This record gives sequence, C-alpha cells and structure tokens, in this order.
Amino acid sequence: MSWKEEKLGKLLTFQRGYDITKKMLVDGPYVVISSSGEMGMHIDFKVKGPGVVIGRKGSLGTVFYSEKDYWPSDTTLWIKDFHGNDPKFAYYFLKTMKLEKLDVGAANPTLNRNHIHTLTVKYPEIALQETIASILTSYDDLIENNHRRIQLLEEMARAIYREWFVYFRFPGHEEVEMVDSELGEIPEGWRVKKLKDVVELVYGKGLRKKDRIEGAFPVYGSSGIIDYHQEKMVDGPGIIVGRKGNPGKVHWSQIGFYPIDTTFYVSTDVSLYYVYYHLDEMKFVDTHTAVPGLSRDSAYLKNFLVPQNNIVESFQDIVCPIFELRYNLELQNKSLQRMKDLLLPQLISGEIDVSELNIEISTSNMHKTPKYEDAQSDLTQWLDGDEEDGRRQ
Repeated sequence: MSWKEEKLGKLLTFQRGYDITKKMLVDGPYVVISSSGEMGMHIDFKVKGPGVVIGRKGSLGTVFYSEKDYWPSDTTLWIKDFHGNDPKFAYYFLKTMKLEKLDVGAANPTLNRNHIHTLTVKYPEIALQETIASILTSYDDLIENNHRRIQLLEEMARAIYREWFVYFRFPGHEEVEMVDSELGEIPEGWRVKKLKDVVELVYGKGLRKKDRIEGAFPVYGSSGIIDYHQEKMVDGPGIIVGRKGNPGKVHWSQIGFYPIDTTFYVSTDVSLYYVYYHLDEMKFVDTHTAVPGLSRDSAYLKNFLVPQNNIVESFQDIVCPIFELRYNLELQNKSLQRMKDLLLPQLISGEIDVSELNIEISTSNMHKTPKYEDAQSDLTQWLDGDEEDGRRQ
C-alpha cells in the first residue's frame, strides 16, 4: 500500500467558519453546523458540499460531514481545499486525530488552524482513501437505515395508541356508545380512575458512578440511559419516569434495568405498553422550585383512563412485536458501531491491508415479522379517517 508522511495543511486546508446566531436563522434547506453539531436550518449556505467541519471553539475536535451545501458557523473550521483527497476519508481520518488535545485557548477551549496545518500525518493514496471510506460508510449507512426504521416503528406504535385511545377509533368502535366522564366523552364500559389506583410509582435507588460495574443492564436517570451495570434492579420490560432533573420524562426499557434515585419505575397490573404511552401523553406539573421535580402525591391525583381489558390486550398484541423489532435493531446498531469503532483506527493508520479485508455486514435480523406488517397495514387503514372524529376533549 502507498502511504506517505506530509503536513496536514498540504493535504487539507482549513478555514474559519462564518458568523451566525440562532436568532439569525431563517428556516430553509441548508444545515448550519456549529462545533456541537447541527445548529439549525437556514435559507442560505456558505460552502458547497460535500464538506467536512471540525469544532474550533467550545467543543474542540468534533468532526461533521455534510453531503449537501451547508453553513459552517464561526465556532468551527471547515475544509476549504481537499487538494484532490477524498472528502469522506478526510472525515474519518480527522475523527481519529483527537484534535481536542490541541487546545490553545485559556478560559474557552480553542483550536488554531495554523497549528493543525503543521501537524505531520501519514496519509494514503486516493485509491486507498476511497476504499477505506467505502468500507466505513457501509457501516454508517446501515446504522442510519436502522435509526430510520426505529423511528418509523416508534411513530407507528404511537399512532396506533392515539387512534385507539385518543381518537377512540379502536376495532369495533362503531358499535360502542360514548358517555360523559371527567375526561369528556369516552366509550361506554371504559373507566376514569386516579393514577394511584392504576399505577405505583416506585422510587429508584442511588447508585454512584464509582459503584457501577460495567455490565449488560442499562442504568436510568431522569434523562434516560446514563450507564450500564452488571446488576439489574427491575426486570424488563419496564417503564421509568423522571423524578428530578427531567420530571415526568417517560422511558422504556425492553430488558432488566437499574433506575437511580432521580427516577420512579412503574409497577402496575395494566398492560405496560398502554401505560407507557398514556403516561407519556400526560402532562405532569413540576412541583419543585430550585430543582425541577415531580411529586408522587401530586401525580397520583391525576385522572387515568382505563379501557376495557380486551381492547388493551389487542393493543398489546399489535405493539409488542413492534417493540421487540425496535430493540433488535438497536442491538444490531450497537454491534455495528462496536465493529466500526474497532476498524476505524486500524484502517486509517494502515494497520489493516484493505486488499485482504473481508467484512460481512449481516442484515439477517432486519426482516419484518408478520405482526409488524399487519400492524403497518392496519395503521394505514385507521389513519384514512378524519382525525377529528372521536377526539377526546
């Protein structure tokens, strides 16, 4: 393989980004990239894509790639001239350089382009650049495709919930009369109870970072997964509700988990799948002043709609396989990301001869189950109606 040592500035020429603030953004088709990532969309652009941007100020060394035209903000450096090198390879290459260690700022971390231009690096010829970039891109593309499918599955399950339990267009709804309740008109046979009569919000348990031992079980704070631990506190699937920090934020765990003391976890005899979406639709009020917090006593006083058992069971039969497929895709993405993270530095440094590399990316668990396809078909039919019909007041 042909690799050569050269000054980075002769391979990639960097330029400081352009001033822009969030207040200046006018919604449009062009992404604005700051040192921390996508800042928003704008009506204008400064640089033709494809392009590579790195964090200059604030979040140093972060690396972003834009296939389309874009606007690099003044907290970034962007590659003005690739000197015939492959842009996608440059993106992956810069991700391995740990540029955050080159901080020249004082109070605010700063990256100096004149400094990084003088760095001596080992760079391959263009053919190898394109081959390496293609290998790594194949991982990114599959991960992104899985992300889109996960999002679609979540949107689909939530739409089914709203059709059945917000708009009351559940199977057989035409034959059910509507009656008055504290929540407005609801189907006959459904009941309105207090949350405390349906759900128990159980306090999580403190688990300091130094006491966590790396393992397979997610540790949940009020913002979501914050770590992994070798022990679980609650069997999965389960529901976690933010108590402090992000009060009322609702999370789902497909497997056993450890909820820390800034959260509640849910104990209930009602279907967890229904309870998850119902809690997520509820608007909990912050009952603390200095630190955002959710009072369990106040939450318990909120009204909670309890449908007939057969409707809830039918809902669970449809969404359960959707949740399982979503979880399988998440596991696949973790595996793909781990493999990519292992390959990235070895490919970029030339440790692996790409001519002898045999990588097989399996997609065997990406098939749609029959229940998934049935749910997708049913959803299309349900959404054909008027969304205002049967809306709960």
